[in-house]
Amino acid sequence: WRLAAPSGDQTPDANKLVFVNNYSVASTTLPASEGFWAKKVLSGRDWADGDSFTLRLQASDGAPLPEGAKTGDAGSYVDVAVTSANKDSNVSFGDITFSTPGTYVYSIYELSGQQDGMSFSAASYEVRVTVEDQHDGTLKVTDVSMTKQLDDAGNKAPATSGSVADKVAT
Repeated sequence: WRLAAPSGDQTPDANKLVFVNNYSVASTTLPASEGFWAKKVLSGRDWADGDSFTLRLQASDGAPLPEGAKTGDAGSYVDVAVTSANKDSNVSFGDITFSTPGTYVYSIYELSGQQDGMSFSAASYEVRVTVEDQHDGTLKVTDVSMTKQLDDAGNKAPATSGSVADKVAT
């Protein structure tokens, strides 16, 4: 290998040595059991066979979603059915895998349905997931917080937020 002779004040391209290091991170997964979940509360009557309510997790600005997510006019989402079979459980939307650091925003709400005498909740929650680069080739979910945006009647909810530890969207 030979260096090229300089031409005036210019260093020839052949003499410019460039060393490129590439940094990348492995994705991280927020397991459903450690993430956020919801519960459907039915008041005024007992659950009946055939009762079914749909809760939706909707991604904002391209936030990743669990496997099986769908895309529609309103964006990307995952629906979970709450029935008499799983009514006593906290329902989750599935594991979410993050491949880049950032703050990811989601909405959780109930889809309105048609059942005689039944009103459907207009409550909505905003969930924020913060994912940070640990500067060792890994990502880590460092915070998951939930804020109630609207109450069951669709009125603006009082301003509160915090970690989702021990919190369930109802």
